[in-house]
Amino acid sequence: RDLTSAEGGFYSATDADSGGGEGLFFVWTPAELRAALSPGDAELAIALYGVSEAGNFEGHNVLHVADPLPEPVRALGLPDAELWARVDQVNARLGEIREQRPPPHRDEKILTAWNGMMIATLAESSRALGEPRYLAAAERAAELIWQKSRSGDGALQRVLLDGRASVPALQEDYAFLAQGLIALYDETGRQLWLDRARELTDAMLQRFWDPVAGGLFMAEPSAATPAMARPKDDGDGPLPAGNAVALGVLVKLALRTGERAYRAKAEALVAAFAGAIERTPAGYPHLLIGLSRLRHGEAGER
Repeated sequence: RDLTSAEGGFYSATDADSGGGEGLFFVWTPAELRAALSPGDAELAIALYGVSEAGNFEGHNVLHVADPLPEPVRALGLPDAELWARVDQVNARLGEIREQRPPPHRDEKILTAWNGMMIATLAESSRALGEPRYLAAAERAAELIWQKSRSGDGALQRVLLDGRASVPALQEDYAFLAQGLIALYDETGRQLWLDRARELTDAMLQRFWDPVAGGLFMAEPSAATPAMARPKDDGDGPLPAGNAVALGVLVKLALRTGERAYRAKAEALVAAFAGAIERTPAGYPHLLIGLSRLRHGEAGER
């Protein structure tokens, strides 16, 4: 709703601050709820969402539903269907009030890697939650990135802003987008998505593979950066490492296509980081997941 472009790509972020303070667009006080709602609905919202004068965030309240439901809510004795229908009405009114507040600034860069993650998440969520619109959103975003952030020679761009793509993509952009396209193939069965994932993966290997020590560099070579100074993204941080995502992609392609070259490259990628993994395995969870799938295959409801 709030982070999707008109063409279907996903924006990168919104600010935390708005209206002169952190989170003010989203938080509430008891007085604000009573001003927005009828007396009965206000007391229901205050009880349901645990709203207090002290608040749970800098003197304000981030609305949340406790489990189990608070005693004042259960004491109403409302059947579940009636309770949640009333809550829906309360939420709709609060949403109308909130939309009158100064909104947080939105960063409208469409980043290739982050969109790849969103595509995979939405494709998998469409099945898990029975929501066809999630799959439709994933396919729309994938088509946008493929058409707007990819050049004729197969090179990706990292940033799409105001309809213009720029900044050469990093290895993680290729890996995360390929991961998303494989997820789309798994959910739709459309050969198109698997073919595009293979094309991206082949381009990634051509552009970033280290022929001496193995593994994938973060960026393509340039005259300003000697080979010895090119880093490799291997250990997980807030996001899975680029090499770990690439390993997952190679394993998935090997299993779906039967191409031995993908399995061989996956083995070589693991070998490149085997020493580091053995020394500090806790730093490489996604490489270990990829290794497990390489050794034992994928398991699950499919």
